[in-house]
Amino acid sequence: METGKHLTQFTYQYHSLIEKHLEEYGRDTFPYYGAATTIVQIWQASDGFVTFYLEEPPGLPGVEQLRGYHLIDYSNYTLNTLCQSTSIRYLRVSDGDIGVPVTILTELPPDVKRPQEITGNWLSEKVNEALIDGSIIGVPLTGMMVSPIVEFKSGIRTAITPSRVKIWSPTIELPGKGRVRMYQWTHADFWWFPEQLPVDISAATELARNDLLALRTVLQLRGPLTAENAQQDMSIQAATLLERACDEFISLLDQYGEQEEKIHQWLYKPEHHLFLDLASDKVFSKLPFGGNDSDFVVRRRDGTYVLIEIEPASARIFQRVKQEPTKEFNHACQQVRDWQRYVRDNVHTVRTEQKLENIYDPRGMVIIGRTQDIDGEKAAIRWRDMKNRHELYLFTYDELTERVRALAASLKKLMHNLA
Repeated sequence: METGKHLTQFTYQYHSLIEKHLEEYGRDTFPYYGAATTIVQIWQASDGFVTFYLEEPPGLPGVEQLRGYHLIDYSNYTLNTLCQSTSIRYLRVSDGDIGVPVTILTELPPDVKRPQEITGNWLSEKVNEALIDGSIIGVPLTGMMVSPIVEFKSGIRTAITPSRVKIWSPTIELPGKGRVRMYQWTHADFWWFPEQLPVDISAATELARNDLLALRTVLQLRGPLTAENAQQDMSIQAATLLERACDEFISLLDQYGEQEEKIHQWLYKPEHHLFLDLASDKVFSKLPFGGNDSDFVVRRRDGTYVLIEIEPASARIFQRVKQEPTKEFNHACQQVRDWQRYVRDNVHTVRTEQKLENIYDPRGMVIIGRTQDIDGEKAAIRWRDMKNRHELYLFTYDELTERVRALAASLKKLMHNLA
């Protein structure tokens, strides 16, 4: 149980941070997943660990005793047996047996030994109500299968990669009740060989932040989770979607780089706000400051603001011959400075008329041009120096994309050991 105790300490840190970030984001930002989870159960099975983060069932007698963190030794059972026992067979876990091909998991036979302590099921209150009153008839409760990350050779499993697979409860549409979460648990962690992973406080901090970022990304790009996409690790899903968005953005820039409005509208879509700021909470478009309209105003999760001016991707940062900043670049920087000054001089008006709550001294950003158009080593060095020393954030469109690709890469690596 030594690994389990270490995992429990990690889970305490991680769960505390998840709940803190949910409060900071606003729980309503995550429909179906914003509820507080006060019951955390860590089960040690014969082939791995699973951690369930559960919302308190309303009115349950003795719920006070269930609150907190509980490490339970179920090492006489497989993860698949445990999960099917709590889900009326809908949640299944591949055992990753080495030396055999992938098999399709079927329902557990009646004679399989199950833990007597597990009674009832962990379907959500509304789903159980629908089962009782019969309103769920005709609604497909699709099963889901969680699998470890496995190495293959000639179709045969050769090794299990030490990893954590993060899943969030799928949602289903119930007649008369709308879309609801399927399980009492909002999210769950499946662990294989956690003793070989960086299960420490610093990892918990990064993991909690990235897990919510991954969930938010998938919800924005795919909509409500169904059993089909909920069974895939959320970080890997988000990384894949972000990489596709990067490819789409580069294609747009290559074809329409001179059309600023096309770029503006692409960036203004909620699913693309990460390209403007990785910590964006809300993005406003074309707000007037004095006699000019801003391109974007980003409110970050920490309550600070960034005023953003974009120029066409075809615009150059440096002159071709002298390698001095172009008029377009200098004008964009001055435009942002003017907005910043206007906000400082008219802070009450901006807060009330533009609904920019608590804005005071916003940062500024200019997005312009393509990295490939910064000609020569001298210009590249000068650009790096300007980015480091300038009072504004400076980006080419390629640098915005590289920042999102780096985020995708970190999501894939964290607790997965994937390149």
